[in-house]
Amino acid sequence: IHRLLMRGMREAPRYAVLAQRAAAWFVAVVLLIAAVTATTWLLIDPALALPNTVSVLIVTCPCAFALATPVAAAIGVGRLADAGMLTVRSDAIEHLAQCDTFAFDKTGTLTLGELRVEQIATFGNLDAAQAMSLAAALEAHSEHPIGKALRAQHQGPVREVSDHLNRVGEGIQGTIDDTIWRIGKPAFALPAASLPRLQADHPTLMSSAYVVVALCDMDGNGALFALSDQMRPGVQELLATLRDRGVRHIALLSGDSQESVQQFAQNLDFDEALGDQKPSDKLTWIRRRQGDGARVAMAGDGINDAPTLAAADVSVSFAHATELAQVSSGLLVLGNDLGVIGEMRVVAEKTRRIMRQNLGWAAAYNFLAVPAAALGMIAPWGAAIGMSLSSLLVVLNALRLRARR
Repeated sequence: IHRLLMRGMREAPRYAVLAQRAAAWFVAVVLLIAAVTATTWLLIDPALALPNTVSVLIVTCPCAFALATPVAAAIGVGRLADAGMLTVRSDAIEHLAQCDTFAFDKTGTLTLGELRVEQIATFGNLDAAQAMSLAAALEAHSEHPIGKALRAQHQGPVREVSDHLNRVGEGIQGTIDDTIWRIGKPAFALPAASLPRLQADHPTLMSSAYVVVALCDMDGNGALFALSDQMRPGVQELLATLRDRGVRHIALLSGDSQESVQQFAQNLDFDEALGDQKPSDKLTWIRRRQGDGARVAMAGDGINDAPTLAAADVSVSFAHATELAQVSSGLLVLGNDLGVIGEMRVVAEKTRRIMRQNLGWAAAYNFLAVPAAALGMIAPWGAAIGMSLSSLLVVLNALRLRARR
């Protein structure tokens, strides 16, 4: 977390980069104006050449330009930190304020990711204890919440697995005691011919809100695991806040079954709720929305979410997420309350608005003050006061971000 924070502090929002570039050019222009002012007044009234030139140099000191965006960005980052949100990339605040589309992963993102095994249905020559032992062995190195839940359920030594193969977004295959086993989505782990029979034998389990994981060998021995999860606090409030803040399209993209996703989303304000989504499917969805001109934000926590987190215009992950998801994200939620994402959107919009106000004020001040100083209308002491007041104004304007409303 500390490493990610240091990276975020080294980066700057787009407005800050533009302001820094403008300030560099501004210095060169000011020196040119000062030279022209000195030359002109030497011809008109040599006694006024030095004070008027000094006034130009003082009044155009680019302090307001230099402070316009960094102060607002720093206060915005601090406001988010107070709310439980870590800014990994400074430009994430600016991008978040412009997003009109938001996509969420389900397990571990909108849910707590603390899955529990609720039911085990075995078939063939396999009992529940054997099924748990095999599942724990195959999921021994998995970082997915499902793998962690299956390992936690198993009591006893973990069996050796050879020829271990991880099919991203589908499941795991491995050899245990010379038998090839698969675990993962039913469509991946089970023979196609057995799916209709199992759906008929276990209709409630296979078509419920449970997350269903299948285990099977090549001879048709296996088990079905039904796992449950809890919704994170603040999901409904978050979706309502995003709507209020101008997000036009909200989608749920999950690798869980379509039935499970529809059951989860039925009382929530989603425009789309898509299940059975592989990482490539999620990435295609993101690219398609961006191709239609949308600015997309993505929230996820797993290794499978990393491609979409990296592809989105701005991405949100969690402190408990996999490292790959964290480094692919611009913002990290430190707690379990998703309501902080809604507050993050509000702070992002206000931060962007204040950055623009500060840059506008700095530009207007210099546009008016430079000609006045060059014409001898501002004494050096007046130029010093004006420069100080302009810098103070942008700082005070940025401090409005500290206000809760």
